[in-house]
Amino acid sequence: MKTNTTILTDTFGREHTYLRISLTERCNLRCTYCMPEEGILLSPKAHIMTYDEIYTIAKTFVDKGVTKIRITGGEPLIRKDIPVILEKLASLSSILPDLEILTLACPVIVFGTLQSYILLLPGAILVMVFQLVPLSSE
Repeated sequence: MKTNTTILTDTFGREHTYLRISLTERCNLRCTYCMPEEGILLSPKAHIMTYDEIYTIAKTFVDKGVTKIRITGGEPLIRKDIPVILEKLASLSSILPDLEILTLACPVIVFGTLQSYILLLPGAILVMVFQLVPLSSE
């Protein structure tokens, strides 16, 4: 008999094993659909989760049945403590089979950091999902 250990059950009784964690509202691009010319009101730094809070929340959800975590933003790779966050989440790799980052990849291309993130995560599988957006509306 299957026991329900997931904490992500919707109102239709469907169990979800996928969690998105947004690391930041900030981005180094000014795409019009999320960063209008007039700007947006950003949350105070005190309202942004620390890497320990992110890890604690992720571990709690993984312990309750989550098998996939996708890191998102804004642009998650511009967060200064991203190596620490990835290292801590990668430590869950024995029980978390799927860790992904949704990125526009600009920091990867501009700063050449992709290799360092992959080397940071020995024994863990990290999938980077690149989101492509048009550079102009034409």
